[in-house]
Amino acid sequence: MNRERCGVCNKFIVTSSFKRHISSHNGFPCRICGKEFYLNSRLKEHMLMHTGERPHSCSVCDRKFLKKSSLKQHINYHTGNKNVQCEFCGKRFNRLCALRVHIRNHTGELLFKCELPGCSKAFPQKIQLQLHMNTHRRRGDA
Repeated sequence: MNRERCGVCNKFIVTSSFKRHISSHNGFPCRICGKEFYLNSRLKEHMLMHTGERPHSCSVCDRKFLKKSSLKQHINYHTGNKNVQCEFCGKRFNRLCALRVHIRNHTGELLFKCELPGCSKAFPQKIQLQLHMNTHRRRGDA
């Protein structure tokens, strides 16, 4: 596989993607937050985040989504389609993000850490940290 070095960021890029990579350095900036996009269509999609517009509606429950892909994932709730599976235990999920959270229980990865002085507890899920923080409030630590 041939690679070329980008003269702007010094990264090695696969030749077939090099043209697209270069254009990312001369992209379309968001006039609100400054984030740059290499495609104008991505910028337009990003702008929806700032406007609060959610153009993709669920035909079952009328919930609205920013991205069409998010709507497709949501539809899995209604259909019961669980198309992603845990490689450790075989449990199935209807959303990839739910699987990622679940896998942390197997790997022991603790992303959510208590930041209060003197407390070194950490948890694989955000909800577990939130419940833990309640113990500090009851004791008057927080």
